Amino acid sequence: MTPAERLRAAALIMRDAIEQQDYDAALRAKEERRAEAQSQPAEVDSAAPIDAILLTTEAAAARLGLSPHTLRIWRSAGEGPCFVRRGKLVRYRRSDLEVWVDAEFN
Repeated sequence: MTPAERLRAAALIMRDAIEQQDYDAALRAKEERRAEAQSQPAEVDSAAPIDAILLTTEAAAARLGLSPHTLRIWRSAGEGPCFVRRGKLVRYRRSDLEVWVDAEFN
């Protein structure tokens, strides 16, 4: 290997390392935003009727453009938007969905 080829290989290795650090930093920032959004439930409008605030898994999935199955998988994995469980019933607050979308995609 010539000195020029060695230099080029070292430059490529350094570039890959820098790209990996940038990717890792972006991933950490996304995880921090997600954790912050999930730890702070959004304000609930107490004047609104309860069915306007709480959505079923199917309604929440439709609002997010996802399948209900995806929300169920995320819920069991501890991912996705915050949800409320009362016995077997699972509901999503509209405000929590909005907070999650903002944290996930911004």
